[in-house]
Amino acid sequence: AAIRQFTKESTASHWVETLRSLAPWNAISGNYEDWETGESIAGVGIYRRYDNNHYVSASGGTTGATPPTHTTGTVSDGAVDWTWVDSTDRTIYAWDEYGRLVIGGGALGDTFRHKVSQTDPGGGGYSSVRAARGINKNVVDKLLPTNDTGDEVTAPYLQTEYDAANVLTVLKIMRHDGTASIMEFTTTGGALFSENRRNWTQAGDGDTTPSVTGVATLYTQNTGATSITALDDASDGQVVDIVIADVNTTLVSSATFLLTGGVNVTTPAVYSTVTMQKVPSTLSDRWIEIGRSIK
Repeated sequence: AAIRQFTKESTASHWVETLRSLAPWNAISGNYEDWETGESIAGVGIYRRYDNNHYVSASGGTTGATPPTHTTGTVSDGAVDWTWVDSTDRTIYAWDEYGRLVIGGGALGDTFRHKVSQTDPGGGGYSSVRAARGINKNVVDKLLPTNDTGDEVTAPYLQTEYDAANVLTVLKIMRHDGTASIMEFTTTGGALFSENRRNWTQAGDGDTTPSVTGVATLYTQNTGATSITALDDASDGQVVDIVIADVNTTLVSSATFLLTGGVNVTTPAVYSTVTMQKVPSTLSDRWIEIGRSIK
């Protein structure tokens, strides 16, 4: 049996809807009653309630003068040992007008809280499953914070998908815009960083500020004189190898695109490489050269 309640919170001006079962299942099957002093307990396995907790006897005898109040382990009431089982708050769910939801009992301070009972058939263990349906459907889990104006902003998120080519499933930490994965874990235990895979991406012909979203290796094939002055759309700490695969490209040093010695790399030999790293925006929000190989 269960009770459905609508309660006005005593410390706030809002209402809470709650559904509670009348007693724990183990206690129902074990003649659930209140603890009393001077009661004869036949032996182990007898359930009693006291002060919003319920207990099971670990020994027999006549109950003592000290009621059980503990919430872990086994304690004597002066004559009979009682093992704590669980809280007698049998809340199945509760939610309030602010959208906060509790399943399985607890305070409504969290937006969402779910706790299983120790008396459930699984023994109190917790398992959460969110499954897609259909053919080759991914599962995405996003957390959206707000900025200093109160607007939602995107952030890196989790995505799981099935890789049919390699016959395995992949857990990915995706970039905020979903254009590339930052890190991947597979069912075989492997982990890959997108920057470590050194994927090759061609810059647009004549593009002086090519985008490097999710890019580890950027190569150029400019057909006319092109001066690269910056790399756009980078993430903090991102490392990019610029491979100059033509004789028309110059890298221009500046305060925000700092090459060694502050000197431009002017139309070097084909396949010369300069490695740049994006300094976090909280420090200087610039690119700095961390290595080069001039052919």
